[in-house]
Amino acid sequence: MYRFKKILVNLSLTHGDTSVLRFASLVAKLSRAESVTFLYSREPVEVPESLQKQYPWLVQPIQEAAGERARDAVEKGFAGESETNVSVELEEQDPSLALLERCVSQDIDLVITGECESDPWLVTKLARKAPCSVLLVPAESSGHYSKIAAGVDFSRYSKYVMDVSSSFAVARDLPSVDAITMYEIPPGLHKASIPRDEFVQDLRSHAKGRLEEFLGKCDLKGIEPNLRVLESAVPGLRLLSLCEEDGYDLLVIGCRGKSALTAALVGSNAEDVLREAKSTAVLAVKEKGTGRGFLESLLGSSSSRGEEI
Repeated sequence: MYRFKKILVNLSLTHGDTSVLRFASLVAKLSRAESVTFLYSREPVEVPESLQKQYPWLVQPIQEAAGERARDAVEKGFAGESETNVSVELEEQDPSLALLERCVSQDIDLVITGECESDPWLVTKLARKAPCSVLLVPAESSGHYSKIAAGVDFSRYSKYVMDVSSSFAVARDLPSVDAITMYEIPPGLHKASIPRDEFVQDLRSHAKGRLEEFLGKCDLKGIEPNLRVLESAVPGLRLLSLCEEDGYDLLVIGCRGKSALTAALVGSNAEDVLREAKSTAVLAVKEKGTGRGFLESLLGSSSSRGEEI
């Protein structure tokens, strides 16, 4: 947990901030964060001159229109350690651009966000481009965690998933983490001359064996892994539905990417999870600095053209 020293929290000034602030408080305490920056950003609102007198708050500077609300929300909803430096920032800018710029300039370790009504793709943009891990806290989230699921696909990113998952479990004195992997029945199996049930059982046994071998190479910090092996042709959505049905309040998944090309790609399974999560908080983990050079180039070119990311 000590890896998340600098945390950036996106505020929406909606009811969804309640769960976000509660989860941010918990993570900041468990990680003994050095700093937590709360950011509320919005693009300037263009209001016809004839309506400006009728809706004056829409043309007020953001500091006047939202500053007090943002500071009040943080004061009431965030309970971090006294040693943690807490700041509230406001920006008249596209939210994704404002957050990504601060990820670079403030060397952020973790971005926490809820759903964004003005930009439904915000969390996906952050997961694709931020050079750090991203935690999505849906409005229906409890704001804490006591049951952790870790999505494993045997890639090197999965080792980081298990490392972070076990760290979160240790921080809350949880005895175990559920490591979940999926296997897919190949198309055309009905044409094969072998019994279907027998082949499916062999697939399951193979996947379980791989999961056992993989976990044996991970440092789980004394945490017991519970193995779950499931069949699905759509792993991301199946994993998420399992979490929602079985009451997992934290799902940890991996984000791809270290090169300029792959840093811009999360993977369809991860995007499905981030886009569809309703009550389960989702932590999309990356190695710190993933795609940073690519992001810096992108921010530079976007800023010079005044374009949205």
